[in-house]
Amino acid sequence: EIRRARGQISLTEQLKTQAKLEGKWTVFGLAQELAVHRHWLYTRIRNGSLPANRHPVIGHYLIPDTPDLLATLRAQRERCCYR
Repeated sequence: EIRRARGQISLTEQLKTQAKLEGKWTVFGLAQELAVHRHWLYTRIRNGSLPANRHPVIGHYLIPDTPDLLATLRAQRERCCYR
C-alpha cells in the first residue's frame, strides 16, 4: 500500500515482465522467446513435461535456460498449433 501511495510498483509487478531471473527463464520471458501463450507453458509445467521451480520469495516459476530444453519446446510448438 505504501509503494502504491508513492506511485512505486511492487517487486512482483516489476518481475512480471522480466524475461530472466537468476539465469533462468520466467514464464513471461520464455513465452515471448518461443512466441507462445503463457498458458501453453503452464500446461506443460502442470503435467510435468516442463521442469520448473518456484522462486522462494516471489513464487514465480523459473525454468532452466538450456539449449536442449529450448529445442524441445520449439519442436513441440511446431507440432502444435503455433506454425
